[in-house]
Amino acid sequence: MSLEILAIIAQCLWFVAPAWAANAFPPLAGGRIPLDRRATFHGKRLFGDSKTLEGTIGGLVFGLFIGWLQILVQPAFPTGIWHDLGLFPMEPLLVVLIVLGALAGDIVGSAAKRRANLKPGTNFWPFDQVGFIVFAMLFAAPVLVLDIPTVVFVVLLTLFVHWLGNKLGYAIRVKKVPW
Repeated sequence: MSLEILAIIAQCLWFVAPAWAANAFPPLAGGRIPLDRRATFHGKRLFGDSKTLEGTIGGLVFGLFIGWLQILVQPAFPTGIWHDLGLFPMEPLLVVLIVLGALAGDIVGSAAKRRANLKPGTNFWPFDQVGFIVFAMLFAAPVLVLDIPTVVFVVLLTLFVHWLGNKLGYAIRVKKVPW
């Protein structure tokens, strides 16, 4: 494997860790308090019962925790490896932007699903699969702009990991649908 490909993979995984954590935690947390407090817009729920206050707060905390761990471990990387892989420094503002973007992307996707008259749990491709990571990249853009190969790999890897995670979540009965 060439160093260039390895660098793209490393940059991708370094970027997505807080976003994936923030996106994966809410279904595990569950919750009872709907984020939209059952508010409607033109007679339709804003987000639906699947977006909860507890899940959103849990996703925020878990995503920030993973980013904080990255901030703590990055000084341990040897300078040569850090430079060869082209890793960017994970900083507090970047972590916050990635996590907030991931959560916002998921919530916006849910709102779009409601506007499209889709029931909760209905597959809404590609918003359900990559909306959160696209928003994470958009929110992070004032601080960090990923190059095109890394963006493509982030999206492709997220599609695969999201599919795999949903299959696992369905198998262990954390998710009601396998997508």
